Amino acid sequence: MNYTVTKRILVLYLVLLVSSSNSGGQSFSVEGEIETLGFKPGQNSPVESKKARFNILVDGCKWLVRVVEEGNPFDYFECGGDGREVYSLIGLANHNLDLLSQGKKAGANSGAGFIQSGPVPHSYRSPYASVLWLAYASSCYFNSISNGLAEPLLFYVLQDRHLHRHGFHQRVDLQRFDAVPRLLSSVAYHADGNLYYWDNEALVAVTPPLKKVRIPPYDKGFTNAYFTVTVTTNVNNHVLPQRFTFVIYHPQRNGKSSDDLFGLRSFSGTATAVKIGTALNDHRPSVNGMITVADERVVKSGETPRIEYEGTNRWPEQRELDLNPEYRNQIRIQAAVANELVRQPNVNPGHRRSIVLACLVACMLGSLAVFLLFQRRSAKTDAR
Repeated sequence: MNYTVTKRILVLYLVLLVSSSNSGGQSFSVEGEIETLGFKPGQNSPVESKKARFNILVDGCKWLVRVVEEGNPFDYFECGGDGREVYSLIGLANHNLDLLSQGKKAGANSGAGFIQSGPVPHSYRSPYASVLWLAYASSCYFNSISNGLAEPLLFYVLQDRHLHRHGFHQRVDLQRFDAVPRLLSSVAYHADGNLYYWDNEALVAVTPPLKKVRIPPYDKGFTNAYFTVTVTTNVNNHVLPQRFTFVIYHPQRNGKSSDDLFGLRSFSGTATAVKIGTALNDHRPSVNGMITVADERVVKSGETPRIEYEGTNRWPEQRELDLNPEYRNQIRIQAAVANELVRQPNVNPGHRRSIVLACLVACMLGSLAVFLLFQRRSAKTDAR
């Protein structure tokens, strides 16, 4: 073996060694408990209190979290991402069996799935998942931020929940631990002093929001969310949150300063078990049986901002969907509805169904026209 070959083998070995080391630095799992409290302005006692158990696996930029909430009739909530898309699943199999045992009607599907684009999970169906991502799986995302702006995590004003669809970002102040996997020790999200809104709910996914300046003293901006780690744990030189909190703030009525805020919603998490070096093969929740999927990656209409289809024992791949006539037809309908909503932005909400119906009829008539034309051409060919 000559010197050149030996050198190449040595370089390859070192590359693999470093790659393996870096991967291991981002591979771990955490089990624990998380609690959320909801408040109303002027009240010190929470109006809502919920608890859940969680398990989150992180492997590089892939992550998967499972949440089981106390008292929730659904089986569980799972959510996972790879930095490009987020897949979520509500487990319904045991829930359906409970309904049947009570003599009630139950659906045939074992779960309800959701898909969204982007790295940040906007998990309003189970907001625990979003907070757990921030605590344990957001390192890759914040590695990509260089301008001090980040996508907001959670809002509790309904229309604000759609801002991420339009590339909305907030100024953030963050601190990170130096040790791997370089997770957040704290992060503050800052509102910019504007109020964002849509006059017509049907336009939330079609057009950018309108905006107006907030009344003083909140017109200069304020902190509307804050995450902090209060206790850490060190496992094999990996520093991870053992206790953390996340609070969503809202302006006080008749506030005197921009710091005059109240905690609208709080989350408190505690890790009870940590394991280093846990591999994650697939970031998507596992599927057993039939599920319905609401795919929000193709958002064209504010009326129905998603495409719906079914999957059995797995998530349908995009190449399969592209060949599905029903899927393609839904996209055409979405585009038609969106164009009509933009053309008539002040349409009365009561007429939305009429717009959708008109688009459906148009698509059906178009398909029928193509079919009849094909039949006529076939008849002429046969006559010849």
